[in-house]
Amino acid sequence: MTTGPKSNWLQAGFSWPVGAEWLKMLLLKRRGFGLLLLLLGLLLLTSQQLLPVIDRDEARFAQASRQMAETGDIIIIRFQDEWRAKKPVGIYWLQAASASLFSLDNIAAYRLPSLLGFLASLFLVWHFVRSLWPDAPRSQQMISMLGLASGLLILAEAHLAKTDSVLLAVCLFQQFMLWRIWRDRHLADRRPHWASFWAAMGIGILIKGPVAPMLAGLTIAGLLLSGFALSERKTGWLRHLAFWRGLGVVLIIAGPWALAVSLATDGAFLGIAIGEDLLPKLASGQESHGAPPGSYLVLFWLLVFPASLLLTGLLRLDRSFLASDAGRFCLAWLVGYWLLAEVIPTKLPHYILPVLPALILLSTAGWQVPSLPSGWRYGASLAIAALSLLGGAVLLGGLGWAAAMLGGASGAIAFVAVLAAGLLFCWIGWQAYQLLWADRDSKTSPADWRLAKILLAGILFNWLAIGGVIAHLDRLHLADRVAEQLAAEKNPATALGLAGWHEPSAVFRLGRDTLLLDGREAALLLAEAPAAYLVIESRQMAGFQQAARQLGLQFEEFGVIEGVNLSRWQPARLTLIRHSGFDASRTNR
Repeated sequence: MTTGPKSNWLQAGFSWPVGAEWLKMLLLKRRGFGLLLLLLGLLLLTSQQLLPVIDRDEARFAQASRQMAETGDIIIIRFQDEWRAKKPVGIYWLQAASASLFSLDNIAAYRLPSLLGFLASLFLVWHFVRSLWPDAPRSQQMISMLGLASGLLILAEAHLAKTDSVLLAVCLFQQFMLWRIWRDRHLADRRPHWASFWAAMGIGILIKGPVAPMLAGLTIAGLLLSGFALSERKTGWLRHLAFWRGLGVVLIIAGPWALAVSLATDGAFLGIAIGEDLLPKLASGQESHGAPPGSYLVLFWLLVFPASLLLTGLLRLDRSFLASDAGRFCLAWLVGYWLLAEVIPTKLPHYILPVLPALILLSTAGWQVPSLPSGWRYGASLAIAALSLLGGAVLLGGLGWAAAMLGGASGAIAFVAVLAAGLLFCWIGWQAYQLLWADRDSKTSPADWRLAKILLAGILFNWLAIGGVIAHLDRLHLADRVAEQLAAEKNPATALGLAGWHEPSAVFRLGRDTLLLDGREAALLLAEAPAAYLVIESRQMAGFQQAARQLGLQFEEFGVIEGVNLSRWQPARLTLIRHSGFDASRTNR
């Protein structure tokens, strides 16, 4: 069986620069792997604390998990009083457990499972490299891990209380077990990996429904097709998947909750999840998230910068490598699922996350080949590098615009973060030039040395984008500003109504009992509960004022908050209103 490239440029004939011993330890020593995971964990824990709750998906996940922890109902998922039949229960269990241990009110507690999923994914990629290519140098393992960790997409998901970071770890483990089953198909003494494979699939179903089964099914189909193309028509290895026993494992893991929620809701919960969430995504662009085929290919350069530079390694791979077991498996993992994601009308950036590890693994394997690309391959390498740097430049420009236009009171911090990110971008560009042009004729310059510096700088670049810029865009984080102003009032509200501005982040920050109203209903609330506070969005102000006049209601404005509604990307003007002349403290005496 072909195991892949054997060259290790990093350890052959290269004198390390002064002061680079720390990087040598990081790339070549096992303790460097553990140190990097620790540092990444601390880095993300810090920025998770800085980043306010993000609309809309994260806020919905977090609020539903909090209600699960508060009520003890671990079967039916609810957002306020409505069923949240969007995703299975697995992620809610994890987030509710985390919040119960640490804090029900701190959004960072709900993000901890995503952080752990991120670190688990890096751990699995590290071991995946050695399993795919047993003679791979440790530097290849580290570069693969850094490549996965450095992209904006995976770092963003690691910061958010959603499904996708945890799902990535589960899918990686599932694919790891599938690889070992397929790798050992010719061996007489095979280990029974089928149980782990199906257990991972069952957990994946509990986390995000059909994603894990689709990924496994498309990978298996790709392996069969590649076998036919290479005249390897034996399909006996499929027996080692132990389909019927494996299906039993999946049912044991995912079946009890599916049965319980069906009994509790007379089948309506799963009916809504499939009929009103899953199937519409497959038929058309749901919730304004439609996009044409090829969209992920365009977005890739922004979402994965600077790991996109690794793709130049693909041009070093030859047909014999791609026909090897490891090459075929990674291609089967990558191609089928990516094509499906491009075809499905509904598109969100994180949909391609389960196949990014396969792309990273193939790319880093290519960088271990000592022969340099020439002719059209070299031109294509420069084109890939140009697209990657263009994506980074667009991302940096967007961060600068956001800091200038949306920074608000903390805009200075965001602007400093943009400047730091700009310096890192210049450093990445310089290293890319050295890698692909200046070092082209050098026989001893190791690619891994340059790649490590690029990817480490990329981690800091994207961490600054999230924890330095996005976390400090005050004009985007309206819920935090409203909550802070209401908390500063000396008289606590007996009720709180939001008219027009119904973002889930407001419910998470202000409480489950927050009432979502229109302008007229808000006036009725204030008439019936004089100690209530209202937050009126400008589009509902006319209806509120008309109803207030009809009711003879006296009210006063005690604050105005202006910004941008992140979900709708529209200007938002929120007016805080209370009953004029009413003093709750006097009533309480």
